[in-house]
Amino acid sequence: MKYLFRYVIIPIAAASLLAFNFVNPDLSQKLTGKADSTATPDSADGGSQLDFCSLVSKADVEKFFGEPANEPTAMPGGCAFTNKKDGLYAFSLSAGQDKETSNILQSQAMLLGMAGVKLDNDSMTKLKSLADGQDFAGFFEELVSLSKASTTITAQLFAGGGNDLTYWAWITVPPRRSGAFTAIRGTTLVSMYLVVPESQPEETMLTEANQLANTIYSKLPPKFTMGLASSAPPAQTAPTQAPATPVPQSTPTLVTGLPAPVQVSPTDGKVFETGFPRTTTFTWSAVPGAKKYIFELMACSNGKPDDCFIWPVDKPKHEVKSTSYTFGFVGAQPGKWRVTAIDAKGISGTPSGWWTFRYKK
Repeated sequence: MKYLFRYVIIPIAAASLLAFNFVNPDLSQKLTGKADSTATPDSADGGSQLDFCSLVSKADVEKFFGEPANEPTAMPGGCAFTNKKDGLYAFSLSAGQDKETSNILQSQAMLLGMAGVKLDNDSMTKLKSLADGQDFAGFFEELVSLSKASTTITAQLFAGGGNDLTYWAWITVPPRRSGAFTAIRGTTLVSMYLVVPESQPEETMLTEANQLANTIYSKLPPKFTMGLASSAPPAQTAPTQAPATPVPQSTPTLVTGLPAPVQVSPTDGKVFETGFPRTTTFTWSAVPGAKKYIFELMACSNGKPDDCFIWPVDKPKHEVKSTSYTFGFVGAQPGKWRVTAIDAKGISGTPSGWWTFRYKK
């Protein structure tokens, strides 16, 4: 199943998050209480229908891809881009207010299911209750908690950066990486989904997504509804909302969580002269309040030390209850490691920095 997921993540995830046509109608019905989850624009409150593709440019998207992008494609309730070279990378944008945020919430829950998280009836009932009550903080806190059951997806909540709350989910399945970003301000959500090259660092993608969200929020009218954008942006009068208050153009900070563990050994930059079986013990200092730790290990190319991959490829993260982890490294090449403390509630703390090492033989 893990290998199937590796190859279907782009077409299925992109389709579900762009067009909101979920492959599992039962999931949508459990979240909404309706057989058909497709949102219908409701302009009873006088809200204008958004042209989503006018909110983001190719230049914005190319910062995620690191290469040229195709022209945007308007989708029901959103806008989508792919990279020009081969269409292997994707970006989608959506936004919603009040009850029309349900599609965004559904897509985020669906992404967890696609990452192997079991969403049973109790979980779905709780998520539906939180979504119906527009308790966004509670909804995304539940997703973060549920994500702990997956070794493929990491979900976290952040505060600051101009948003009331930011939800960020990161999937590392070589040879691509995927991110799901939702910025919450009041009853408005701005959501992005991206599939990017494996070389794109998570921290950079989160920073770019947050900066783009700031720009998008500055363009949104006070009230709007979801709809299919036209191929050419319609003529519009100037937005009636007040100019957006400048916000920090930086990565937001974690809402809660323990401090980063202090790494002990092997020291950063350590070179090992020994060869096979290359048994290595990684150690770090205990973090008060930590119930367990997530240890991450990557192997890197000799010719390109920045070109790294998860090792082993089928288990990107290792759950450890002690302050050490012993492992047989893959080969005579560079590697790097880091560790994150997890508290009693399952909330991830701040990851340590990546420390590097190298085996000569």
